[in-house]
This record gives sequence, C-alpha cells and structure tokens, in this order.
Amino acid sequence: MTAKQLKALEWQAARSAETVNAEREAIMLRLEKLGEKMWEQGTCEDWLMSLEKGVRGIVSEVNGKLLLELGCAVHHNDMECVELLRKGAPLYGLLEASGNGPAKEAMPMTSLETLYEGCQESNEALLNSLRAEPYEK
Repeated sequence: MTAKQLKALEWQAARSAETVNAEREAIMLRLEKLGEKMWEQGTCEDWLMSLEKGVRGIVSEVNGKLLLELGCAVHHNDMECVELLRKGAPLYGLLEASGNGPAKEAMPMTSLETLYEGCQESNEALLNSLRAEPYEK
C-alpha cells in the first residue's frame, strides 16, 4: 500500500459515512462542471480533431482531455491507455501488457480470415447461449 493510499484510508476512517459520501459527491460535481466547461470552451472538440479519423466516431462523446487530466492527477500507472483513445488501438492481435495484475499466457492467434470463416457459427452459438433469465435452463 502506498503512502497516499494509507493517507486516504486514514482520512476516511476519521469521518462519518455521510461526510465521506458528501465529499465524493462534491468531487463528482466539480468533475462534471469541469467536463461541461471543457465541452463549452471547445477543448473537447480540439481533442477530437487531433484523433485519427477512424477513431473519432467511436469516442465522439468521450471527454478525452478530462480523462487525460484525471489520469495524471491520480498518477495512473498506465497513461498509454488514454493515449490509445487518441491514436486508436489494434482491434485484433496481442494487446500490450497494461501493468495491472500479473501477465497471462497468450492464446495462439489465428488469421482474420479464419475468424471471419467461423463468424456465423460463433455468433449463432453465442445467441443460443443467451437466456432471458439468469437461472433459465
């Protein structure tokens, strides 16, 4: 546990649940107002225009600038994930390690053509496995 995490836990332990919840709500309100301000000032539009064309439609409602600032503010250990929103990421193939959790052995890759060939059967199997109720047989 880091010193910051310990400090946060000590802060929380010294306050009532109502106080902690009120502080969380105040933080969320500040973030929402900041995000709204960024949209109004065109900061988000500028960020969107810096994206690869194919990525824009996918993340058009994401406030990437705010996400980047939040990641920096909390010292997130994988800021490249935010950058992937801007640059785009491959949708097929091995993903780079995120730095979160232990690495797992990768499954063998097949070609896109092989995946496309089995697409219909795979989708049908998935649809047939879906249930209206969680405990339905």
